[in-house]
Amino acid sequence: MKTQATHSRYRLLLLLPLLLLLHGCALSAKRQNQQIGVSTPFCPGADCTLVNDDGTSQVTTPGTARVGRDYDDLIVTCEKKDHEPVSILVSSSTRGMAFAKLLLGRVGAVGVEMATGSAYEYPAEIINPLDCRTAQQVAETPTVGHYDSEAAALVDTKACEVPRFAARDGDKEIYRTRCPDGKVGVITCSAGACLPVNISTPLSP
Repeated sequence: MKTQATHSRYRLLLLLPLLLLLHGCALSAKRQNQQIGVSTPFCPGADCTLVNDDGTSQVTTPGTARVGRDYDDLIVTCEKKDHEPVSILVSSSTRGMAFAKLLLGRVGAVGVEMATGSAYEYPAEIINPLDCRTAQQVAETPTVGHYDSEAAALVDTKACEVPRFAARDGDKEIYRTRCPDGKVGVITCSAGACLPVNISTPLSP
């Protein structure tokens, strides 16, 4: 009887790490999805499709889409009738939580999150440059912003262009910068504060 009980305990001990790993995967899977705001300031009401290895989401701008967190780039394509669609690649970044766990020595937990994609996240807001304005609307669009220096402070101007005012979107001003590798950075400014929104790579139609 003691031998059988001992074997049962050993089997339980051997299965315990597997059970904990599966439990960790289940918890991480619940954290995989991410809400992302999508807008097209030059073309409101556009239909956008967000695609990565985790699946496809659709949203009409301005709106919010739910996507799966993933290491790979997110392809954001926006279109509107009578206008050519515009696609951009948006990269993910490692979440601060994963770095914290790594520093605390919880490598196993980090490994599970990276395996499920939950260690990564995309920008909370994505601006697609789809432009469906008429020539008159373009002529009437302001060409000067109020936060040039604040926007420039967020960019390494030795490596990339000085951010240029692009448009107003409600109470926000939008600035864009381009780097030699083709990446485009988007910055929004309001009330004297500027924040980087997303860095993307334009894709050919």
